[in-house]
Amino acid sequence: MTSEIQAEANRRNALQSTGPKTGEGIEAARFNALRHGLRSLQTVVPGEAPEEWETHRAAVVGDLKPLGAVEMAMAEQVAAKLWRLGRVVRHEADMISIGQDPEELALAHEAAHQEKHEYQRRKQGVAIREDVEEAASALRTARGKLTRRDEAIRLLKSLPTMGPDVHLPWEFAEDLMHAVSVDEKTAAKLEKECETNESGFVSRHALALLSLKGNPEEMAKSLAEFWREDRKDFVKAARKAAGKYKRTLRRYEAALDRLRGSRGLPDEAVLDKIQRYEAHLERGLHKALERLQMLQEARGAFVPSSHKPAVALAVFQSPVDSNAMASFGSFANGAVEGG
Repeated sequence: MTSEIQAEANRRNALQSTGPKTGEGIEAARFNALRHGLRSLQTVVPGEAPEEWETHRAAVVGDLKPLGAVEMAMAEQVAAKLWRLGRVVRHEADMISIGQDPEELALAHEAAHQEKHEYQRRKQGVAIREDVEEAASALRTARGKLTRRDEAIRLLKSLPTMGPDVHLPWEFAEDLMHAVSVDEKTAAKLEKECETNESGFVSRHALALLSLKGNPEEMAKSLAEFWREDRKDFVKAARKAAGKYKRTLRRYEAALDRLRGSRGLPDEAVLDKIQRYEAHLERGLHKALERLQMLQEARGAFVPSSHKPAVALAVFQSPVDSNAMASFGSFANGAVEGG
């Protein structure tokens, strides 16, 4: 009983709705039953938004004003071809972006020059990442030696005033043993003692090494002076290594810049494939537009003309909301005005 009452109420309510009355409303309502459009699921690929495709499709179909199933099919073919042409442009941009990615450039440059002999590469002014890494390592080593020598001079200067058990780095012990020409037996004995002693190498060990050559304080002053003079060579070595690193890095970056410049377009094989696919889509677009126009002319939608409009003008016969085509590209108004 309840269902019959509800059914009667639904019929009465339906009589209250007379549908759109204005021309604009009737025109818009023509597509209400079409939710996704012809082959819409196949048109949208992963990474693309279905709602953007629907906006694009509705804008193109609304602009072409098809009537009936056949004209609708032609209009949706035009929408699909335009959507795929937009995808071609995005794909080309992605290919260029990937080709110019810093890591991709570095790998491509490496692969192109890795097999060349080092002398041949340098003669050509080309550096690879391995050359840069070697130069950087040499610079770190040179700077490390300079820092070690500065620290040794500082410790040596303050050694006579230190307490007997002040801990000193083992690098300083090695420099001292080398400076006073300690024999291997004595060096091994000192190293063993420092390993068993919790304090390790301490100031009294350093003074004991200096005493092998005379008065520890006098030897400390004399050795400090010698090391200060010797430090100049470490400074020169560090400057030379820095210069080499900068030159190598400059050559390497210049080589990558040349490679980046050559990749303003995808490689020849990829570009040929893109262009052939683009030409295929454009031919299909032209055919769909011509068939649609023939159908519309046959039913007197507009006066036939011996002069066929350009693709952009044929697609955008009437003004379209500039935001409606945002997913494909806002070129509609420009195309019409440019014509």
